[in-house]
Parts: sequence; C-alpha cells; structure tokens
Amino acid sequence: MIKIGDINDLNTYNGSMNGELIIYEKDGNPDDGYVLLGWDEVGMFDSEFENPVYGIAECGWTD
Repeated sequence: MIKIGDINDLNTYNGSMNGELIIYEKDGNPDDGYVLLGWDEVGMFDSEFENPVYGIAECGWTD
C-alpha cells in the first residue's frame, strides 16, 4: 500500500520525510511520476508535467 502526502508549498515545507520525495501530474497517478533523489532535484523535471505536484510516497506492507 502506498500513501501519498502532497507538499503544498516547497518553500515553507517544514517536516521530516518518512518515504520518498516524488513529482507527478496533478490529479494524476503518482506511479506515473518520478522519485527524486534529493531536494536539489526539485524543479529539474517540472517541464515534464503540465501541472507538477510534489509529494512524499510512504510505502508500507501489510500481512
């Protein structure tokens, strides 16, 4: 199960990440987006999307 938490404003985001930083299309499937390897990649892939959204994907498994 993947839980997605959107980051509404990257400039004011204050928190920890328990998962992967991702970019994907607004109202799209996060699985079609990219996992970013660090905050330095923010903005690098914006041109790949019409309406880019950043979020944190937290993966968990249940038995």
